[in-house]
Amino acid sequence: MPVINLDVIPMLLLLCLGAPFVQVGGALSAKLFKFNVGCADKGIFKTRKFEKNGTFYKKFFFVHIWKEWLPDGAAMFKNDFRKKRLASTETEYLEKFIAESCRAELAHILGMVPFLLFFLFVEWWIALIMVAYGIIVNFPCIIAQRYNRPRLKAALQMLKRKNTRSSDSI
Repeated sequence: MPVINLDVIPMLLLLCLGAPFVQVGGALSAKLFKFNVGCADKGIFKTRKFEKNGTFYKKFFFVHIWKEWLPDGAAMFKNDFRKKRLASTETEYLEKFIAESCRAELAHILGMVPFLLFFLFVEWWIALIMVAYGIIVNFPCIIAQRYNRPRLKAALQMLKRKNTRSSDSI
């Protein structure tokens, strides 16, 4: 039984308007944090052993097949960093991309958590549907970030080694 009982129309409005609000709220909340390339090696963003530098997501979730179909949320915000395609192989760009992948992952984590609040407003089975919706919408984006980040880090390390070798030979 919900804590706050709503009639059918207000409940439907809450569900229809609440879900996008929760998503945008997660993205805006993540923008409050400062990220840099070093964030990728700390806390929740650190690549775990079982992920095998992203191959776990390729093998079990086939992320390499469907990740191109994911929308790029950067289009919603003016001057936001686009992560749909690699636009450069410059060191600064790769570092920014890695940092932004951490921000995007946090945005999607934050976008899932508030769906638990639906248990306060709607019947438990509807709240379960909303939680499932939150997972279905956000989890693929988290997988894509966790798949791409180790690959970007490897590309950055390779670029730095190449730049070091070329500067040493000069």
